[in-house]
Amino acid sequence: MLRVSLLLSAAAQTVFASQVFGAFDSNPSDGRTVNPEPNEGRAAIRCCTNKYCRSKDLNNKCLGESASIEEAEAACARMDMRLCNNEELHSGMCKGTGCGYDRHPVWGTVAIPDGSCSSQSIPAPMKSSAAVRCCSTDGSTCTSLSPNSNTCLGEVSSYDEAEAICTSINMRTCTRSEVASDLCCGTGCGYNLKPVWSDEDKIKQKLFKKPSAPHLVFFLIDDMGYADVGFNGGKAPTPNIDRLAGEGVILTQSYADRVCGPSRSALLTGRYPVHTGAGPLNLNPKHPFGTPISEVFYPELLRDAGYRTHLLGKWHLGLCHEKYTPTFRGFDTFMGILLGAGKHYDHTRGFNGVEYHDLRNGSTTNEMASIVQSTEYSTELYTKEAERLIRNHAAEVTSDPFHLLLSYQAIHTPLEAPKKYIKSFKNKGHSPNREKLFGMISYLDHSIGRVEKALKDSNMFDSTVFMFISDNGGRLEKGSSNDKFRRGKGSFLEGGVRVVSFVKGTVNDLAPLPSGIRSDALIHVTDWMPTMVSLAKGSVAKAKALDGFNVWDALKGTAPSPRTSIVWNINGDGMTSPKLPTAFRFGDYKMITTSNTSSKKLEQFGEPVIRDGIKVFIFNIKTDERELNNLAADDALYEKMISFHSNFQPSVVPDLSDTFGNLKKRALGKANPSKSLSGEAWGPYNSNECIRIMEEGPHCSAYMKRKKWC
Repeated sequence: MLRVSLLLSAAAQTVFASQVFGAFDSNPSDGRTVNPEPNEGRAAIRCCTNKYCRSKDLNNKCLGESASIEEAEAACARMDMRLCNNEELHSGMCKGTGCGYDRHPVWGTVAIPDGSCSSQSIPAPMKSSAAVRCCSTDGSTCTSLSPNSNTCLGEVSSYDEAEAICTSINMRTCTRSEVASDLCCGTGCGYNLKPVWSDEDKIKQKLFKKPSAPHLVFFLIDDMGYADVGFNGGKAPTPNIDRLAGEGVILTQSYADRVCGPSRSALLTGRYPVHTGAGPLNLNPKHPFGTPISEVFYPELLRDAGYRTHLLGKWHLGLCHEKYTPTFRGFDTFMGILLGAGKHYDHTRGFNGVEYHDLRNGSTTNEMASIVQSTEYSTELYTKEAERLIRNHAAEVTSDPFHLLLSYQAIHTPLEAPKKYIKSFKNKGHSPNREKLFGMISYLDHSIGRVEKALKDSNMFDSTVFMFISDNGGRLEKGSSNDKFRRGKGSFLEGGVRVVSFVKGTVNDLAPLPSGIRSDALIHVTDWMPTMVSLAKGSVAKAKALDGFNVWDALKGTAPSPRTSIVWNINGDGMTSPKLPTAFRFGDYKMITTSNTSSKKLEQFGEPVIRDGIKVFIFNIKTDERELNNLAADDALYEKMISFHSNFQPSVVPDLSDTFGNLKKRALGKANPSKSLSGEAWGPYNSNECIRIMEEGPHCSAYMKRKKWC
């Protein structure tokens, strides 16, 4: 500071020493020495918010140097910013922001002054005068300047005047939260420290248009156990999920399939997988088929009823041809994975010794979604996109209803979550798997809370019906809990097929439901399709004969559930299959039959009763939820269950995965993603097998037999 002392008074030297900070690069990457001393008592101006740093004004001109800190502060205030503090000037936030200030002394302060954006309060207008700030309808931009003249919007004496100014530039007044956020920080004219016009009620009223039918938000969770949430006694904290469930109807007899793919097919079609060929076995990444395109998916019917339809997350219903994929099957937009699983951060999936990328984003119907490169955590990725879709829908101020199927990959393996979420469960007596699982569940709950908030902020919440289910039971070996129910994912016992579920109706009169109750109404995943279409005031006439029922009256508690049976698997050629047992529920009873001789596979069911060489199990689910007491020796009960089986059996179609099982080796060679239409990623490859099966449906035609495909 020797040269400075020759230019300034003794008192000024002290001030200068504490307030002028060399925000120069004191150890630049090229190794050159930098002189930190101000040039004749002057220093450069850099301005900060809590999140970013600028060296240029709003006209993109360098802020230059000033002879005093007061001049520097005034320059920053004109941009609704403040002088950077020493820590910020030393940080990477201010590096490379232009004008060569990395190599100049810069005015700085020791602490962040009051009035920074994140701590700003918005007082009531003083003396009936307040500043004008305008935001875009979708809440993505904020300005204090006229776009035509680049002059300040100024102050006016009433909210109506402020709104008129914003309307004239095709914007609206900002909400209080927007004004106090980083969105409006640094938009000029010094308004950070002034009262700003904002009327929450009027803004929300302007942004709101009651939809013609309720918005439908469906949370489909992957592999969540019955007791992985607080409202069913779970140990992981799920305050957001629990609150929504408590405001609606918690379902204690809600069923899905034993594994992911068949459950999803049943949800989308409203039909049992044994009627579509999409189960009970799962699709693998290289199968040359999917849920047949002759099946009508419910988003097509919602779209016919005027809905905007969106899918985020996991698909798992076919990819060998683009016609199997979401934007060809009723969804306006899709961001997610086509396969049944994938890594949550790098979005790859390995199978049979190869690993390829699987993350896509598409917003055009009947057009293949494009590959997206990202390393963002899957739950965060889908939640951000959900928030964006909600904001954009609200911004259109439309009466069109909104549907979002939020098909999270969580909590499917691999067990991955942000480190701080996993860390919060360490040293609490949990296994390593359970620590990771709880981290995933906690982040999932946080994300569902954000979706709820986005709907509230967009004035859509009161018109929204929420549905929440898991696609199958939880995996016990990975840390999940299915409460008292035996076994888990992959089993036809209750732990594999009875799933966590709730429904919350609208706050307004569109589709209300009781709140704070538990219902034992029998519900199956196929029921959601006709129930949603009914809420949408749509028609299922285009669909094939449904196995699902409209259960809305049962959810309201005004009628019993129309469902009296559930079929998971009935083989078309007999009581048993070498691959999977027959399993169905009729009334209060569940019947499982198998010819399997493996003691390990049989022990999950208990001691069998042998009838005609077949191992038979019958359980009374109402009185024996743990399925410990086999009633198959009861002749009358056995005949009753066999009668149901015999009547149902003729309607069954072969499982595609079983029918074309001997095609797998040939298909594996043709389904090489590196030769797909998408490049180095899992996606359509349009093999002859894929196209023929797609065109001819879920059966083995004469052509296919000649080709020895089945």
